[in-house]
Amino acid sequence: MSARVALTAYAGWMALLTAGFFALPAGQMLIWAAIGLSSAAAIVLGTRRHRPRRAGPWLSMAVGVVLFAAGDTAYNVLTEFLGQQNPFPSVADVLYLAMFPFVAGGLVALARSGVSGRDRASLIDALTLSLGAFLLSWIFLIEPYLASPDLTVVERLVSIAYPIWDVLFLATVARLVVAARQTPAVALLAVGTAALLIADVGYGLSQLGGTWQVGGALDLGWIAFYTAWGAAALHPSMARLTEPRVVRQNEISLRRLALLALSSLIAPAVLLVEALGGPVRDGVMIAVLSAVMFLLVLTRLAGVVSIHRQALVRERALRRAAAELVAAADADQVSEALRSAVGRLMPPDTPHRVVVEVRGRGSGAGGHPGASSAAWARPPAEPAGGDRVPAPPRAPADDRAPEPSRAPADGRGPDGAGPPAPLVPREQLPRRLAARLGDFATVLRLPLVPASGGDARSTGELIVAAPDSALVTLQGTLEVLASQAALALERTALTEEVNRRIGEEYFRTLVHSSTDVILILGEHDKIRYASPSAQTVLGHQALVGVPLPALVAVSEEERVRDTLHAVRAGGHGVECADWTVVQADGTLAQVEVSCRDLRRDPTVDGLVVTMRDVTERRRLEAELTHRALHDSLTGLANRVLFHDRTNRAITRSQRTGTLIGVLFIDLDDFKVVNDTLGHQMGDELLLAVGQRLTGVLREHDTAARLGGDEFAILVEDATHPADVEAVAARVLAALSVPIAVGGELLSGHASIGVAIGGDASDAAELLRQADLALYLAKSEGKNQWRRYETTLHAALLERLELRAALERAVAERAFTLYYQPIVELANDAPVGAEALVRWVHPTRGMIPPGQFIEVAEETGLIVPIGSWVLRTAVGTAARWRREFPERAPYVSVNVSARQFRSPGFVDEVRAALSD
Repeated sequence: MSARVALTAYAGWMALLTAGFFALPAGQMLIWAAIGLSSAAAIVLGTRRHRPRRAGPWLSMAVGVVLFAAGDTAYNVLTEFLGQQNPFPSVADVLYLAMFPFVAGGLVALARSGVSGRDRASLIDALTLSLGAFLLSWIFLIEPYLASPDLTVVERLVSIAYPIWDVLFLATVARLVVAARQTPAVALLAVGTAALLIADVGYGLSQLGGTWQVGGALDLGWIAFYTAWGAAALHPSMARLTEPRVVRQNEISLRRLALLALSSLIAPAVLLVEALGGPVRDGVMIAVLSAVMFLLVLTRLAGVVSIHRQALVRERALRRAAAELVAAADADQVSEALRSAVGRLMPPDTPHRVVVEVRGRGSGAGGHPGASSAAWARPPAEPAGGDRVPAPPRAPADDRAPEPSRAPADGRGPDGAGPPAPLVPREQLPRRLAARLGDFATVLRLPLVPASGGDARSTGELIVAAPDSALVTLQGTLEVLASQAALALERTALTEEVNRRIGEEYFRTLVHSSTDVILILGEHDKIRYASPSAQTVLGHQALVGVPLPALVAVSEEERVRDTLHAVRAGGHGVECADWTVVQADGTLAQVEVSCRDLRRDPTVDGLVVTMRDVTERRRLEAELTHRALHDSLTGLANRVLFHDRTNRAITRSQRTGTLIGVLFIDLDDFKVVNDTLGHQMGDELLLAVGQRLTGVLREHDTAARLGGDEFAILVEDATHPADVEAVAARVLAALSVPIAVGGELLSGHASIGVAIGGDASDAAELLRQADLALYLAKSEGKNQWRRYETTLHAALLERLELRAALERAVAERAFTLYYQPIVELANDAPVGAEALVRWVHPTRGMIPPGQFIEVAEETGLIVPIGSWVLRTAVGTAARWRREFPERAPYVSVNVSARQFRSPGFVDEVRAALSD
């Protein structure tokens, strides 16, 4: 059943009851009770039917109506059935007076529900009207009751309670009329209340005059009260009374101003009338009420000043927000500026949350489609501050609310009085938005539409959740802010569109001028677009429609197909892969390729393949790599490459169980060639040696020049140590044949140290072992090979220790001379002595010459040792001549060949003899 049908049925029912009340005096008590209960039932039914945001105020008013009807019924029972004449006070008065708190409470709740008690201006205006009415009620009702000598104290208190309650009732209705939206429901409540007050005042006056009669004209006033309040609840506009609404506190209509002026003039008018008619009887009350009205006017003025100050603060915040929005470069910055502006506009320490949703429009929306941000300032049970919330996924169709339209300042709702109000319950929002707005009951939902309006589409929404009082106060300001944000979004969208078009021209020029080849592949890997540089690099005139794998070398076609298939399947790009392409003239070229899957990009819709000709670069890289790893003179591997291959061979031999061997080769007496024939001849000899080494090796063996006249050979995949030794023998045989260099036949004899991988962990250790074996080969006469053994290493270590100790002994002169007698066999007489050097080691004791002379010869320490022996022996011989002048023996001194070769040896002997 529609609202109009329900109202029509209700009005007809109440009219029928009213006619029956006046037409059937015998049934007046029952009909009157039916009228009151019908009104209460209509209020309850309207509340259940229209489901206002807050049903409590309406239910409280329904209780009050029931109490009022119960009071009438109780009064009728006392007079009709119990025969009491005008019972006063009685249980009916208790019910009457109990009705006022419920009714007044419901009206106050209705007046406060939309503005959270912050509409002080409406409250002050309502009090001003009520004070004027109270003065009249005082003069005509309250004061006469107090002065009546026929009433007891209880009767006086009950009598004055009625007009006092009526004045308070008037104040609550005036507050509702002034503060609430001007809807049919408010008008019906006001009409009903006015009828009730008129009937009550008339009843009070008739009681003072003793002229009251049931079924008179005053009953029409109470019937009108019942009927109007029930109709107000049945009208659809009743639900809007509890919805949040904007209160224009700085605006006042002429009618409202005239009513306030008339109410303020009641006290002076009464004072004037009483003064003209005789002595002033109510001067005290007039003075008190005038003072109270004066204070109310001052309070109202202070509120106006405060509103003006707040308006200035909001204006400054809007100017700052406008500057930030002008400076915003994209939708994210616009959202951040909106969040900051709302935070500044909110009263201090007011919890709130902000969600900004920006919708895409065409190709330049000023932000990502569907992007949103959320921020909050000191929400309950959460830390203060602000934060960005990532864009939520698009909600399903049943979870999206219709886009709100702009609403006027009066917040007219969906009952036919205007567009939907932007203040909505949080539950009406889509779930994805409501979950991010905290526990606030009401939100302000504003479309981002320019202030010019017209047919401009909304570019998004500004949704603010906060206490109702803050929302209704800031709605107008936030609407202006939303329109400024919409302009900023349009500006950023236009800027992005201009930049996009400029960028397209810019990149088109770059692509056409680039030396890199850019290809776009469609289905079946066919070329759909080729940049102009493709003709230069590939040499083909027409590439569109040609499959890309057909342009590469046959050996790489399958790999290219697999690569393109992997890019399509997994969406992962390929970076810096080298392909070999066949140019139009049949030559091969190396290209560096990167590939990206941009099929989801509507402007590309394909695979983008970028090629760069790197043929010359790869040739240079190969040449540089060869130079870095090979000897520049012989072309053999150098030390770096040899070490690398040896390490890999060691790892492979450990895995396969084969043997590897390293030959360390050093040419014998190569220094003589350089010193006698020159370095040019020496280089040619080294080059010839390298060629002979290569000639005797297997294909998978490696020859290297380590430096100077040192060569090395890596023998791999040997099954027995004899295989490595055979290679050493072949090398010796090859180098034993004289080498013709520059018209000369030169000897290529060499010494070879052989080490077979087993215990060696890396190339350095294997080379060290081969070097020890080479040392042994050199010491045993050269032009031969020796294999490394563990004992050789121990002997070498002992020799090194001996060498170090010998150096210290020379510095400390830790030697002594022994003299071997030379005897004449004929008479056994000593005729001379041979000086023999001995070394007394601090830990090993006496060391004979056979153990250290060779080391001294090798290291050159024999020269200082020989000098010391010569001077000591000559000195001893001189002392013997002095002591035994007739039979002193001669002394012979052994001299090393190395001493004879040292410059100044003869002078050294003469100096010793002279001394």
